[in-house]
Amino acid sequence: MSDAAFQELLDEFLLEARERADACETQLLAVASGDAAERREALTAVKRELHTLKGNSGMMGFTELQEIAHQLEDEVEEIDLDDPDLGVVLADLDRLRAQLATIAGPDEDESTDEPDDAITGSDLGSSVRVSFARIDHMVEMLAETLIFRNRLSDALGAGKSRLETLKGDQGGDPRALVDAYEQIEIAHTALEKTLSGFQEAITELGMVPLQILFRSLGRIVHDESVRESKSVDFKIHGGDTPIDKTLLEVAGEALGHLVRNAVIHGIETPETRQRAGKPATGTIAVTAAIEGGEVVIAVADDGGGIDLDALRDRAHELFGNQLGDDEGSLYEVLFYEGVSTRHGTDLSAGRGVGMAAVRSSVERRNGRVEVSSERGRGSTFTLRLPLTASILRSLLIEADGETYALPMTAVV
Repeated sequence: MSDAAFQELLDEFLLEARERADACETQLLAVASGDAAERREALTAVKRELHTLKGNSGMMGFTELQEIAHQLEDEVEEIDLDDPDLGVVLADLDRLRAQLATIAGPDEDESTDEPDDAITGSDLGSSVRVSFARIDHMVEMLAETLIFRNRLSDALGAGKSRLETLKGDQGGDPRALVDAYEQIEIAHTALEKTLSGFQEAITELGMVPLQILFRSLGRIVHDESVRESKSVDFKIHGGDTPIDKTLLEVAGEALGHLVRNAVIHGIETPETRQRAGKPATGTIAVTAAIEGGEVVIAVADDGGGIDLDALRDRAHELFGNQLGDDEGSLYEVLFYEGVSTRHGTDLSAGRGVGMAAVRSSVERRNGRVEVSSERGRGSTFTLRLPLTASILRSLLIEADGETYALPMTAVV
């Protein structure tokens, strides 16, 4: 087998192996939160993914990866469905992922300075699958583009010929030139429509469903809830919402912080929730949708809400009377570096850099963050990102002799 052929096979193996590892993690988290029937079904799915991954690793000659998968199979067999403890299994699943990164090479295995809760590009993969149907559709549109280009060229040629005839014959019929112009306009409109569809299809090639990102968020919720001794139910809606792959890492970094904050700062301990007359298990819901050319992602929790009094005291301590006391001004304080409502630091939080990083990463890509909260009922942080980073649709405005372009997302 040639080096190029092996590299192609390796790339396909790594892509599929990562997908299977992600599927295992998703199903393992379902084992931790589902009812008895759901746990059995999820565990069966995990065994199936691991068995296939182990076989594929053996065929590729990756014996160490094969051994890790085999060890995971043994550990999964020992899981008690009545009281599942996933600590060892999830740790070894991370070891399997690390081995995949080692196989992929130094470009993906190098350590970075990314914060611990950032979901990086290597986590999300560097490839996307494209269906043959989508490729066939693009080939058809390319063929249409060539046809309409030829029609436009013919119409332009005919129009030029008739214009020259009119110039040489003062008694010529001007309606012939009007007819030629109409043919040019028809050809141009058809070409413009096809090119717009072609542009949209190419843009969609770089779009991936947010479900790819949401799978990683489930692991964050699980790990942090265990560390914080909290019970959290994690819900996802709108995982099929598409997002530009170049924006996926930005969304991942921001959502990693927001989901972790929801567990640490938002959801109360089971005892505190029960004293307040709430279920012992809290809920964090991540929802996504497309609204007006934007991808809107909301992270909502049913926790204690933002303590505005504590935030007001912190704001006065840092800024004196420079900020207003209204909710909007106080929420702004959350995004200043060094502001934290947690006393002391630990592995998860307390240094007051998370929310500052969220807004910084989002605003770099022309997005924004919105906050709403109700004391005792919970909080919602909403990310608004452009649908695509490659094309920004704008409204052109002329004022005082100058032309300005306003992003359509800023136009009401």
